[in-house]
Amino acid sequence: MLAGKFNRHVALGLKGIALLSLLLLASGCWGQRNIAQLTVVAAIGLDAAPDNQIELSIQLVNPKLSVAAGGSGQRRPFALYTAVGSTIYEAMDGIRKQAKKEMFFPQTRTIIIGETLAKRGIGDYMDFFWRDMQQNPISSVLISRLSVRELLQQSQELVEIPADEWVEFFRNRENPADTLEMYEFLPRLEQVGYQAFAAGLTPKSKEEKEIVTIDEVAVFKKDKLVGWLSEPEVQVFEWLRGDSKGSVVKFSLEDQGTKPIVFELEMIRVRKAPRLRNGQIEFSVDIHVDASLKSSVKPLDLSSVSANDLLEKELEEHIQSSVERIIARINQELNSDIIGFGQRIYQTYPHYWKEAEPQWNEELARMNVDVNVTAHIIKAGLRLDKKYHDQ
Repeated sequence: MLAGKFNRHVALGLKGIALLSLLLLASGCWGQRNIAQLTVVAAIGLDAAPDNQIELSIQLVNPKLSVAAGGSGQRRPFALYTAVGSTIYEAMDGIRKQAKKEMFFPQTRTIIIGETLAKRGIGDYMDFFWRDMQQNPISSVLISRLSVRELLQQSQELVEIPADEWVEFFRNRENPADTLEMYEFLPRLEQVGYQAFAAGLTPKSKEEKEIVTIDEVAVFKKDKLVGWLSEPEVQVFEWLRGDSKGSVVKFSLEDQGTKPIVFELEMIRVRKAPRLRNGQIEFSVDIHVDASLKSSVKPLDLSSVSANDLLEKELEEHIQSSVERIIARINQELNSDIIGFGQRIYQTYPHYWKEAEPQWNEELARMNVDVNVTAHIIKAGLRLDKKYHDQ
């Protein structure tokens, strides 16, 4: 009797296990996609369109595309589709109908936003990237001075897919411009204590639109583009971010004429510290630099400690004036906290930040920032003054 009940329980248990196994196998199939219908999205572009709409451009990787339009016989490893809509979702539906394939977003390399749309404000549109779980959180965010559609049509000889070319620039860059990835950029559109910025894609000239440079930075205040940093300003901005591994500095000395003396900054260490004094916040920015002297028009006398100290002082003054100038421009003229002063206050004086946050932009514009620079010349590989050789 007991044996019969036991056998029935075992049989029911085995049937349950078999049924569960079948369900698991079936659920695995439900999540699968037809690989032949998948197309990798390399880049997503957003442009302003009339009637407060947006133009969406999607660059699809298509290595099997046989011949470019017009029968030129040149293979193009990407295809470009565009559509207009009041939201990204609406425009995306239009592109899906054109492409007739399922788009695969986890490999997207760049998100490019047109300058006109960025000035209008992008907060209402970026909700798409928060909600769509397919989006790649480490896509680089870029701002284009050109039409994004026009930009994505361009192809370079070495890297044929433009999105790949721009990502490669940030991996092995010589220019100072840097950018944020999507997971960093999106939250800063809603913050005041550490606001968003992005590298800019700029045509070299009106006549050479096919040549795009990446040497400017677009500055955001909340979700709107408020201005640009030029290449020299970007260099100093990168110092303040603590993200510069080295850069070249040029300036003229009084006895050197108009041609500059050149230093390579091999190590830059920056400390930004808030101080609360008499109910007012202020910052000290301490910068320590190790520099190599690379070139000079005239021989320099480095035979004495005093001469070397004098040269270090000249370098310190140049860096200090450059930093003070860019801080004033960002904090006062652009009135955007892309340097992250507010974040440092929150970390150090959270109670003060709670009161200051609602009117932080006004306080940022009048905040005192004390800049101190210490420079150390570690190498001087150039000709020395004659009297050094006579010793």
